[in-house]
Amino acid sequence: MIIDRATGGFIHTGHTGCGLPTSSGRAACRPASLILGTLLFGTTLLVAGCSATTQNKVLQYTPDPVAEARSVIQGYANGQPIGSEMGTYDDLVSRVTAANADKGAKLKQYLSEIKKTGRADAAKAKKMLADF
Repeated sequence: MIIDRATGGFIHTGHTGCGLPTSSGRAACRPASLILGTLLFGTTLLVAGCSATTQNKVLQYTPDPVAEARSVIQGYANGQPIGSEMGTYDDLVSRVTAANADKGAKLKQYLSEIKKTGRADAAKAKKMLADF
């Protein structure tokens, strides 16, 4: 920068077309810094505005208890042996009963028979599938 001793202002020689001294002592025009400042301010507003309206949505999947029971019975109808699912029978019966009381009662009777005998008859399982 060059100081103009006559007016006491600064003459900014870095930009073409600028360099006119003012009473504040700064160069009269700064188009590059003005445009850059405006762009930065606008970008900041845009980013801040967009991030404030973004919402995260979490979708929860709740399995259908009747479909889950149907799947277990289908396995027994196909000849699948009884496995670890036997420990969840009571929970499955309560969830099916909450969704459909009639199907819950039938399922409770069917699964209690399996608990007593320790085996699942494929013919009875196919009959149960017809009810489901």
